[in-house]
Amino acid sequence: LFYYPNFHNTGKPYGGTNRAFSEMACGLARIAALGPIHITGDYVSREEHIGGAKVVPMPQNLNSFLSGYDVLVVATHLRGFFYPKPAHQKWVLCQHSWDLGEPERKLHPDIEAVVALSDLHKRHIIEQGIPANKISVISNGIDPGIFEAGPENRNPTSLMFAGALVKCKGIHILLEAFQLIRERHSDAQLHLYG
Repeated sequence: LFYYPNFHNTGKPYGGTNRAFSEMACGLARIAALGPIHITGDYVSREEHIGGAKVVPMPQNLNSFLSGYDVLVVATHLRGFFYPKPAHQKWVLCQHSWDLGEPERKLHPDIEAVVALSDLHKRHIIEQGIPANKISVISNGIDPGIFEAGPENRNPTSLMFAGALVKCKGIHILLEAFQLIRERHSDAQLHLYG
């Protein structure tokens, strides 16, 4: 079971953590004969199928539902996650955020594996106290079937940011740095996609 608290039905292609998490689940469904791969979250309202995985709503009896799975893959945040780990179950944390929160650091002895997005991210997670032997790197990818690169005529000093427009992504630092670039290159452009 893949569980991301903010996962929800959208009716359109997913973005951000929803996209990364669903791609990981669908990729696993494609390469491994493990039985059904399910994805859920606190805001899933209906069943749907995406790329070999099944999105399922959370039932009222959460503990009973979660304990029915051998592997629980949790995305990013464990805030509000008070589920006692059954002895038979393996836990994997997909750390999509840069920093670990207190719940993740506290529960790390119960977590068998952590997924980082890059080697740099892995080193940062190690610095936060997670043993290196528990961490694997699986980079985010882009599905070219959904996102096609088109011909784009941009000037050589054109910069782009794609991601959530939230403070923790460092947008404020990018805007400050871009002002310095504009002092040297008056034709510089900044494109933000979020």
